Amino acid sequence: LVDVEAGEAEVKLVLDTGPRYRFGETRFAQDSLDPKLIARYLRYREGDWYDTSLLLQTQFALDDSDYFRIVEVLPQERDRDTLTVPIRIDAEDNLLQRYRVGLGYATDTEARALLGWNHRRLNRRGHRLSLEARVSSPEQALDASYVVPWRDPAMEKLALKLSLGKAQRGDVETDGLTLAPSLTQT
Repeated sequence: LVDVEAGEAEVKLVLDTGPRYRFGETRFAQDSLDPKLIARYLRYREGDWYDTSLLLQTQFALDDSDYFRIVEVLPQERDRDTLTVPIRIDAEDNLLQRYRVGLGYATDTEARALLGWNHRRLNRRGHRLSLEARVSSPEQALDASYVVPWRDPAMEKLALKLSLGKAQRGDVETDGLTLAPSLTQT
């Protein structure tokens, strides 16, 4: 409706977007991890209102898990009778082991070396193990960490870290052994 003399216009817009859908069943196309663990990475639950941003959040959480090399979170054909959208998650396993090697030089440590090993998936429950050795003239250290995914594995982990070290700073020599449990919540 346009009123030329008053310089005004009024628009009435009606959108019929149809019925609102909910998340349907989620199927996982992977067999290396327990489906119960994978389900804890989901940012939605079956029956929640369908929202594509939650699919992206789920994909990011699974990508960041380091268990998989490739992750796709895909909505399937809508079920018009039940007003649900089933979801399929395709995941390709990452390499089980990762190695790190480092060499360097600094004035406070002189020559130094680092050797690290990480086993990304010890079992179907997603446990991890990592070892790291650091060597330089003033310091030698060996760290071992065992990590267990916690309630929300994208945000929480339980870890047990064992550190063994020896350091020479000036005329002070220290030896240490530390066993430290931790719960990380981000």
